Amino acid sequence: MRRDTRRDVLRYAVVAGGAGLAGCIDGEDEGEDDDEVGVDDDVEDGDGVEDEGFVPGDPYDPLIEVRDGDWPVFSFDDVNSGYNPFADGPRDLEVETELEVRLRVEDPEVEVGLPVTKGVSVVDGMLFGNGEFDEEGSVYGTTYAFDLESGDPVWMHEHDEMMRAAPAVTESTVYAVGDDDSLYAFDAGSGDVRWSEGIGGTSEFSAPAVYDGLVYVGSGDGLHALGAYGGGESWLFDSSAVHSSPAVEDGVLYFGSNDDSVYAVDAESGDEIWSYETDGVVQASPVVVDGVVYAASRDERVYALDADSGDEVWEEPFETGGWLESSPAVADGVVYVGGWDEHVYALDAESGEHVWDEPAETSDRVIDEVAVAGDTVYATPLGSELYLIDTGSGDVVEVYDTEERSTGAPVVVDETVYLGAGSSVYVFE
Repeated sequence: MRRDTRRDVLRYAVVAGGAGLAGCIDGEDEGEDDDEVGVDDDVEDGDGVEDEGFVPGDPYDPLIEVRDGDWPVFSFDDVNSGYNPFADGPRDLEVETELEVRLRVEDPEVEVGLPVTKGVSVVDGMLFGNGEFDEEGSVYGTTYAFDLESGDPVWMHEHDEMMRAAPAVTESTVYAVGDDDSLYAFDAGSGDVRWSEGIGGTSEFSAPAVYDGLVYVGSGDGLHALGAYGGGESWLFDSSAVHSSPAVEDGVLYFGSNDDSVYAVDAESGDEIWSYETDGVVQASPVVVDGVVYAASRDERVYALDADSGDEVWEEPFETGGWLESSPAVADGVVYVGGWDEHVYALDAESGEHVWDEPAETSDRVIDEVAVAGDTVYATPLGSELYLIDTGSGDVVEVYDTEERSTGAPVVVDETVYLGAGSSVYVFE
């Protein structure tokens, strides 16, 4: 096992003045670089009302595309696999750049670093993320974009609410959800707000999913479906609070709820297809691979359920030694999941049996989802460390200490790892 300490790094600062600022930094005209990042000018900006005349599948249908060089959404893809098959991922970590997110509040001479929360997204050489700051009752949030080639900030939008979940990014639009009750759609190139919509209840950590013209996000009163262009609620699946991020495949949404259940819901209508009750809150996000839904619960178990019926696939759920809030990742027939018992597990996807001789031990609870690329599992236990674990043996091959609390899950693109820690996004190459 190798353990590194923080190295000297290069910082780039984003500074935005005044609440509610949107658009480009450094005096550039809004929308000036739209064509460079694939913004679709033919799509009309929405106004938070019902989408009229929109037909799913039309040429401008918002779509999460999984391509080499991108990580567009929470846990990489529509099914929440947490596995990037295009990336090798580094084994010998070294910080190439540290992108620092800063906010100017009230006093123009005061700048505040915002913790970078719950992961970032990478699309077309741009990095998108959310941040939050709460001090003595003053709550701030931000959604931001960086150019990864130059390290320069492209735009930032300030919010009067915390922004916790990772954004979802299509070719033209960034979807981000606030801790209060709002879902935002930003122009990916300029940061202009296309529309925003109140969704009711606290959204917490549910990241948006985008599928067939609708955006899905969990909230304090269930799962909401809104029109991807203008907002406007299509349907609400009424359940207990939904803090997990929905997975979607073949027109079906899969998500966990605070009522201890895993649900399968028709993506178009919101009708329930099946539900499965565990013995604990299901805050972790399910993964759907090869017709099986893998779900982790606070009852300390990992479940494998048939995607069509909800029936159990394994002979029995896999028992760990603590709460499970980390969403599983599935790669090459293996399920990887971290737990409150300070371990990362590898399970055979077909049987639920141990793959490693022993689970990998970490320094603290693993709450954020793990990421898999090449022959490495990347995990961030509570604290400031990033663990690299060999997929074959379960051996910890390296631990990197940022000396700042990590605030989200690692993202792996090509041979680079992106990790939020403190008020920065670390870029490891």
